Amino acid sequence: MPRILNPQDAVNIFTIKTSHYLIAGMSLATALSWNEAIKQGIHNTYAIPKDTVRATIVYSIVMTILLILIIWMLPDTKSELPLDTQHRLHMEEVSKHRSEMEIMQVKMNILLQQIND
Repeated sequence: MPRILNPQDAVNIFTIKTSHYLIAGMSLATALSWNEAIKQGIHNTYAIPKDTVRATIVYSIVMTILLILIIWMLPDTKSELPLDTQHRLHMEEVSKHRSEMEIMQVKMNILLQQIND
């Protein structure tokens, strides 16, 4: 996580993260209830015993399709931050990746030197 210098940024990020944690908790409870509903729906619709591999595969396919649809419908959470905060956070991420790349290049040069020796 990038360092936060502006107190207003901290408030914005805290508010967004808190709402995300609350949503995640409620989503887990909802997912568990849908889990049971989908299992019962598949069991009642298709004459498949609950403990078969076929039932598990059908259930997994249904859940995968639902997950893909949900992810596709979710908004980009970074867009909720003010534009100046988005830009600053992006620049800090770019800087972090550049420093990681420089470290990787040094390590690669050391390895290449060891191979050549």
